[in-house]
Amino acid sequence: MESGWLREEDAALIEEDAERNAEQAERNSAMRSMLKRRRAEETKEQPVEAPQAFMAVSKAAAQRNVDQGKPPWFVTRPHIENAVLRLHEEMLDFVDFMQHTREEVHARRKWVQTIKEACVALWPACRVTIFGSFFTGLSLPNGDVDVAVSEIPCKTSTAMKMLADHLLSKGHISWLEIIETAKVPVIKVRSQACGLRADIVFSQPDGIESSKFIRSKVKQYPQMKPLLLFLKYFLLQRGLHETYTGGMGSYLLCNVVLHFLQRHPSLKHGRQYSGTSLGHLLFDFLRYYGQEFNYSQGVSVLEGGAIFAKGERFPNSEKKRGPQTGVTLCVESPLTPAMDLGAACFRMPVLRNLFHHGFHCLCHLFVSRSPSESSMLCPLLIDPQHPVITDRFKLMAVQPSAFPGAKPENEPEPEAEAQPEKKRRREVRFACEGQSTPLVRQENWIPSLVGANNRTVQDYAKGNLENVLAPSRTSWSCMMRYAQDSVVERLEHRLLAMAPQLPMANLERMNAVRYAPGEYFNEHHDGKFRPLTIFVYLNDLEEDDDAGDTYFPYLGLSFRPRRGTALVWPNSVNGAEDGRVLHAGRAPKLGVKYGVNCFFNVNPMRHMRPDLQEYSLEGSTKVDVRSLGSSENDGKLVAYQLCMAPKLVAVKSFLSDEEVNHFLGLASHAREAPVSGAFCGATQTLRILSQEETETVAEVEARLAATSGLPLGHLAPLRIVRTASDRGLSNRGCGPKSVYVCLSETDEVFFYRLGLRLKMRRGDALLWPNVEWKGEDPIEDLRTVRLHLPAGPSDEQRALGLDAFFHDTDIRTQQKLRTFQRESQAA
Repeated sequence: MESGWLREEDAALIEEDAERNAEQAERNSAMRSMLKRRRAEETKEQPVEAPQAFMAVSKAAAQRNVDQGKPPWFVTRPHIENAVLRLHEEMLDFVDFMQHTREEVHARRKWVQTIKEACVALWPACRVTIFGSFFTGLSLPNGDVDVAVSEIPCKTSTAMKMLADHLLSKGHISWLEIIETAKVPVIKVRSQACGLRADIVFSQPDGIESSKFIRSKVKQYPQMKPLLLFLKYFLLQRGLHETYTGGMGSYLLCNVVLHFLQRHPSLKHGRQYSGTSLGHLLFDFLRYYGQEFNYSQGVSVLEGGAIFAKGERFPNSEKKRGPQTGVTLCVESPLTPAMDLGAACFRMPVLRNLFHHGFHCLCHLFVSRSPSESSMLCPLLIDPQHPVITDRFKLMAVQPSAFPGAKPENEPEPEAEAQPEKKRRREVRFACEGQSTPLVRQENWIPSLVGANNRTVQDYAKGNLENVLAPSRTSWSCMMRYAQDSVVERLEHRLLAMAPQLPMANLERMNAVRYAPGEYFNEHHDGKFRPLTIFVYLNDLEEDDDAGDTYFPYLGLSFRPRRGTALVWPNSVNGAEDGRVLHAGRAPKLGVKYGVNCFFNVNPMRHMRPDLQEYSLEGSTKVDVRSLGSSENDGKLVAYQLCMAPKLVAVKSFLSDEEVNHFLGLASHAREAPVSGAFCGATQTLRILSQEETETVAEVEARLAATSGLPLGHLAPLRIVRTASDRGLSNRGCGPKSVYVCLSETDEVFFYRLGLRLKMRRGDALLWPNVEWKGEDPIEDLRTVRLHLPAGPSDEQRALGLDAFFHDTDIRTQQKLRTFQRESQAA
């Protein structure tokens, strides 16, 4: 029956919708009222105080000033004349300025943990996963965290309201928005504690898988990260970074950059294009999508990248997107090939013109030879003082607390500010004959890093400086641990005697360096946070080699390497950086130069716990690893954490018999004679394995990373070692965690400061930490130094093992990027 123009059943539906909308409006009003009352109460209760820092930031923009018209990431490099190379350096500075600090990452993880606890309180069986830009490491400083909640026992709309109510009732959020009508329903929230935002979605596995795909590609192509971070900000300034506004979203941009890199000739013909840098790649990207790319074709990033006819794969794409034929982007989804990721990017004509304009801007800068004191990236940006940049600069440069112990700015300096130049450096005979040999034979060489120039002295002094790879340094380094062996320990005491005004605790770890012919370290300063530098030469160069010296350009002095000689100089005068000691390590021409960097820091870098004690062998507790837990684990590996501090973990039968035999076979075919026989503490290196040298090695590396809870990229190359108790203590100390796997029938490890003897059998593994965290500062944990108890005096009776440790940084990705940068400098 109809009444007028509306049927009764339709009228009933409209009334039902009206009631539902009224309920939702009432709920939203209640939420706003609750937040308003809470803010009012907090304003009344909290007294007016001086603003405090949002968090302790370990990175700051030293020597940067936004008011001077230069962007805060910019570093003047007058010694680099090549415009493309300056663009490369500035892109690295930009990435270093924009990426999250460790404290920011910790704050985001803590915020995610708050959301996870709220979800688990509502649905105990649910799963909470991070995805998106934060997961891939491509997030801008103002980016929010993407969180996916799955395996919930109710509808998405119901779950969104339940979670919103719970977060409000607990006082965790200061702002809330529920978007149910979007293609992917989302809750947008802001943390009450730290102000960070989060987007929470429900039952969306595609986002997680796509994030894993991008993360794997970023590891495969180290050039992706610097390109993506700049291009994301490049589009953000113009409002072309959101999918729902027709712009190029983050996932689409990742695929676009990935396709470009897959097609770039430098990755296919490395030798022919060995000089390619990030400056070349940005220039080629803007040219490729600005004027060369044929938009009547589609792109695919699968199987190394390909181009296909858009009309054949997606025949209806042009009909859906209107008459703008030829300027629409078609990108095949790598996870769902039937989906066109570019379908929503209806502002592609604007983006194409934008890329074309950027290409011509760089052309002008290259042709006009832009001066070194001007930025190469600013002409591509609308406003270098965009809120994303200025807020970042304030967080990093304005808020950190004053450096403890620093003199006030208005305090007068002593009259004798500087000493005569001839007394500024001391050259002494440092090492006795034969003492330098063990240092030269050190293994574990990795590409040398350079301290980023956007840190303050406060953060340098903490010892947590995040170094980066840079074309200005092409040497190799090997970080040694404290008192690594008797030679290193004697050298440490000799260093202390040369700096009686500085305590031993302030001595940083000695860093061995190696300069092959053509390798160098351009002009640099060691930093005012290091009052004294001592550089020890470990070998002489050939008489015909007139290079390889240490050069001080402002002093007009040059020092030629002499075996066993130490060069000493101060880096500061009354707490201020002394620019006169700027120096460079010039490249040798014929031979290889070896040396050791020894730095004294203004802060303690080495701490001994006051409660350390030593236990005798007889008075220690003996534990058999095979006796832990039950004997039947259904073939699964089980990690047993010992009830003690620090946390030692034992894993029975970590390696199978076949895997043990495989490693023993690799040890019997040692190919590196200079490394074979090198001692490091209580172990003798027989063989250093290449990363993923065999399928078995790759599987064990992945298993070690999973067991330790640390990323695979942080794992150093595995070493097959022979134990040697007569060589002293062993504690790798090169990173947060170490691993030892027994390859012999039996082995016994003695942690004498813990009073613990662990008996291991073939295939068993031990994991232990090398550092203890006191707040935000790492302290080397000397409780985990160990001895191996020999079964007999002969080599055949000494146990074999697999030694591994984890670095603080992703060394595998760094080595890939370093290889890329080395090829860029080859020409």
